[in-house]
Amino acid sequence: MSKKILLVGNISNLAENLFLEAGFNVERIKDASDRDAIIRSLITADAVCGRTAMQLDRGVIENATNLKVIAVFSVNTSGVNVDTAKEKDIEIFSAAGLSAVSVAELTFGLIVALLRKIPQQDSRLKAGKWRKSAANDNAHEVAGKTLGIIGMGDIGQKVAKIARVFDMQVLFFDPFLEKSPSTEFKKVNKEELLKDSDIVTVHAATGDELVGESDIKLMSNSAYLINMARSTTVNASALASALESNQLAGAAIDVHDKERDPFESVFLKEKIKDKVVLTNHSGGETLEARERISKVIARRVIDCLQQ
Repeated sequence: MSKKILLVGNISNLAENLFLEAGFNVERIKDASDRDAIIRSLITADAVCGRTAMQLDRGVIENATNLKVIAVFSVNTSGVNVDTAKEKDIEIFSAAGLSAVSVAELTFGLIVALLRKIPQQDSRLKAGKWRKSAANDNAHEVAGKTLGIIGMGDIGQKVAKIARVFDMQVLFFDPFLEKSPSTEFKKVNKEELLKDSDIVTVHAATGDELVGESDIKLMSNSAYLINMARSTTVNASALASALESNQLAGAAIDVHDKERDPFESVFLKEKIKDKVVLTNHSGGETLEARERISKVIARRVIDCLQQ
C-alpha cells in the first residue's frame, strides 16, 4: 500500500507533483485552521506538509499514530510542538536558509527605500505633484553609512555582503557567534551596535524581544530601524512612540502582530505613516524561493519515507 502525504493549506503543485511521481498518495486540506479535518486525515498519514498557519499541537501529533515526517514549507516552525514530535521520533523539516537570498534582497530594498524616500516620491507623483529637492525629502546616500545587524545567520550574512558592495560599514551582534564570519564585519555588543549604527536591521531567529524601549533610546534620532525577524522581536509600541516623538528617522516592518484582513497596526497612525515602509511578511515570498523550497523539502520528505 502506498504511503500517504497530507498537504495542509497553500502547498505548491510542484511539491504535489513530485510526491505523486515518487508513487505516494496525496491528500489536500485547503483550510489550515480545520483542526478536526487535519486530525482525521493524520490518522493514516505518513507525512504532513504545511506552512506557518498549520498548527500541530501535542494532541494532534499524539493522535497521528502513523506519522513519520512533519515538513514546514517556511522558516517559522512555531506552529509545531517540536518536543512531542521528537518524543515520537518524527522527523521535522523546515525551509530554514532556503529563502535567505529573498529576505536579504528585500531588506536592502527597504534600506534604499527609507534613505532615498522612494515611497514618498512615488505617492507625490501619482498624485500629480512634482517636487525635486533632496532638502524637501531629507534623502540620504546609502554609501558610507554604518549598518548594524542583529542576528548574523544566513540572512544576516547575506545582508552584510550586500552592504559591503554599497560601501557601508557593517557591525553585528549575535551571542551565538564567537567570531566574525569575515574580517569586513565587526562583532560588537548590542549597546554599541545601537549607538553607532545609522541603520539597524533585525534578523534574529527568536520571538523574544531584543529591541525594546530602552534599546531604541540608545539609537540616534537620525537612525532607521528595520524588523525582518518576528513581530515580537521589536517592541512595536515603543518603536511607534519613538517615531512619533522624532527619536528615530524612520522604520521598515515586514512582520506584524496581526497578519490578517483588515490590517491593523500602530504604524498606520497619521503622524508616523510617512516615516514607515510596511511590507506584508513577504521577505521570503518570491517565485524563486517558493520553487526552491518546494523542490528541496519535497525531496527530503521523499528520501525519508523511502528509507
